[in-house]
Amino acid sequence: MKYCHLKKQFNDAWKTASIKTLFEIKHVKRMLVDSCLFENNWSRDWPTGVAIMLKACNGENIETWATCEDMTMTNLLIRNVGSVFGFIGKNDSGRISDWMRRVTIRNVLAHTINLTPWLGTGRGAPFANGCEEFFVMDHITMHTNQHSWMNTWFDSGITKAPGKFVLTNSVMAESSYGYFSQSNGIGFPAIEKDWTGTQISGNAWRQGARAQGVLPVDNLRLPPANWDASFDPDHGVIPDSAIAQVKTTDGKLPGADVQALKAIFGTL
Repeated sequence: MKYCHLKKQFNDAWKTASIKTLFEIKHVKRMLVDSCLFENNWSRDWPTGVAIMLKACNGENIETWATCEDMTMTNLLIRNVGSVFGFIGKNDSGRISDWMRRVTIRNVLAHTINLTPWLGTGRGAPFANGCEEFFVMDHITMHTNQHSWMNTWFDSGITKAPGKFVLTNSVMAESSYGYFSQSNGIGFPAIEKDWTGTQISGNAWRQGARAQGVLPVDNLRLPPANWDASFDPDHGVIPDSAIAQVKTTDGKLPGADVQALKAIFGTL
């Protein structure tokens, strides 16, 4: 799936339409989503207004093999939405499924989140039950989300994700809750309890309302004034700005590569 544009028009005819997300996967193996634009989603029967939902979902309660496996999403522009991502790694709505596994999301710019008329819950990435093997987010820019950059919960007897969560080279707003786990509390200590393995490195964080605990090595937290002055009009990190001082894993600027995205989409 490449060079796609998924958009809804906000008008009276669409305000109460039952389309829940711009893009949703319930069962997939070996899929690439590259160079796609997702825009305009808002709260209706789903309160989140989420743009992209990935699930391992046994939709008819007979597909116990359902998975989201070997999924790669790269070079995405997401704008004008109530929330950005949603993930369900196993047993959606309590229906037994296989695990989500081996998911990579890279080079994503998401902006204008939970602002009128694109209202929702302002969440970056709600995640149920985690995944097997690994889940990677790399060079992500979500600097205007308003609730949390990730919130997690467990059900169906699952108490900890068996896989590894990797977040690298990204710029994230902690906002009201930062990382919020229904089982294990708030912040970086909760991440360690939610996941069997973690790598949180090369990221910059906009200081939020609640303490997140000790920053992992090679991460940087900034107060709002320093943070907001670090972006150019296209949401790219300005070289030599405060955010640019973070030590990334690949030596590049943190966050989305906006020049690469501009080459694909033009206006960001």
